[in-house]
Amino acid sequence: MKRSEKDHRVRITKDQINESKKLVSFWLDKRLEEKGCGALLSRHEILGVLTEEYTEIIEAAHSKLPNSNNELISELIDLAVCCLFGIACIKAKATDW
Repeated sequence: MKRSEKDHRVRITKDQINESKKLVSFWLDKRLEEKGCGALLSRHEILGVLTEEYTEIIEAAHSKLPNSNNELISELIDLAVCCLFGIACIKAKATDW
C-alpha cells in the first residue's frame, strides 16, 4: 500500500477502482434480472430506495460482527446500484415528479 506524501492516505490504484466498477456493474445486471427494468416513478421513490440502502450501510458500519467489512461492501454496492438505476430512470424521463 503506497501512501501519498501529501496527506498520508493509502493510494487507491486505477485497477482497484476498475474492480469496484466491475462489481457494481455485475450486481446491477443481477438486480435487473431479479427485479426487472421497471422504472422508479418519482424523485421520492428514488429517495426512498436510497434511504433504505443508506440505513443498511449505517447498520453494517456499526456492526461488530467478524464479517462486517464484507457486509459493508455489499451494502455500498447496493447503494451504488440504486444510484445508477435512479440516474437511468431520470435520464429516461420515467419519473413523473
